[in-house]
Amino acid sequence: MLISLVISILLPMIYAMSTGVVRSISFELNGLLNGRLSNASHLYELFNLTSFGEIVNDVALKQRFGYGVVDNGYSFALFNYGIVGLTLIMLLYLISVRNLLKQGHFVYVIVILMFLTLGISENIIRAPYMNFTMIFWYEAIFFNQGLNKDATKII
Repeated sequence: MLISLVISILLPMIYAMSTGVVRSISFELNGLLNGRLSNASHLYELFNLTSFGEIVNDVALKQRFGYGVVDNGYSFALFNYGIVGLTLIMLLYLISVRNLLKQGHFVYVIVILMFLTLGISENIIRAPYMNFTMIFWYEAIFFNQGLNKDATKII
């Protein structure tokens, strides 16, 4: 989970700011990833990184770069929700995964981790209508209140 976050945030930053050999390597890696690093790096070039985020205007991306697609869900969430928002999202996932592991719900953990890994190459982390794994945040919020026992009886 944290590896996906680091890859998604650091690689576009390295792509945007590197020089020399590191830049050559990042260009090669960008080619292997079908331009996803360059797409995400456009966010770093065009918008300010803030504590609580801002609305990312895809029209500005289209005007400047010819398209408004950013496939990196973590980078998009970082600019939409800011440093605090993305940190909160990742903490909710971390606590949910920990609690699900304690309860032995390994299949749910695998589903969450697969979905979060997909967030490296698709913009699905930030939007509740695409991110069905947000339902597992219930485990992070209500774990110590005994509500999880009632929920598992239904399943």
